[in-house]
Amino acid sequence: MAAVAAAAVVVRVVNWLLAHGWFLFIAAVLAAVSGFGWWQQRTQRMRWERARSRALRYGLAQLDALSPQQFEYAVRDLMHRDGSHQLGLQ
Repeated sequence: MAAVAAAAVVVRVVNWLLAHGWFLFIAAVLAAVSGFGWWQQRTQRMRWERARSRALRYGLAQLDALSPQQFEYAVRDLMHRDGSHQLGLQ
């Protein structure tokens, strides 16, 4: 009984969508714009991470000059840069 009711609902929805093609067009345009925005944001984030990783370099004198807390942050950032995600970093 539930399968028949579900099939009836699907048939009604499909018929409505066929009668109102503009809705599908608008949905497709919104999906395309959203997808493009997501892709752009992802690409920008990847570029930013690459630039940040390249800039993350320390010399021995720089490491010696860091406070203990700054040293811990530096090690964390270097590990994250090199692919270690064991620390639960965001």
